[in-house]
Amino acid sequence: MTPEVAALSSNFEANRGKLPWPVEKGFISEGFGRHQHPVAEKVTVENYGVDIRTSPGSTARAVFEGTVTKVFFVDGLSWNVLINHGRYYTLYSRLTNVSVKKDQQVRTKQSIGTVGADEQGETVMNFQIWKDGNKMDPAGWIAR
Repeated sequence: MTPEVAALSSNFEANRGKLPWPVEKGFISEGFGRHQHPVAEKVTVENYGVDIRTSPGSTARAVFEGTVTKVFFVDGLSWNVLINHGRYYTLYSRLTNVSVKKDQQVRTKQSIGTVGADEQGETVMNFQIWKDGNKMDPAGWIAR
């Protein structure tokens, strides 16, 4: 690990519980981990992050400075942005459009795109945090 990566990772860790929300206003509509589907009784859902419900047209924003590693499209999740923060990565899914590109440097609260709608028509973004390939519960990282 280079000194730059170590410093960025350390700064990210120091902000645990203090990171800004990836949207200006919203609430967690589905938590991290494995749980029963809210409608289909016999279906178990695995969420690698948290789903954040917000207002239509809301801006998705970086929770910390870093470098855009990847911008990609996935059927069912629309546009996704992956940002590197040293040993940490944040992933923003269900974006209708993206305003950043690969290798771009971003700063905290910088706009990265617009949040889109889920299958039910609700404006919802999936937000994930990973450290060294391990999924982490984002609810413990963003400010309350």
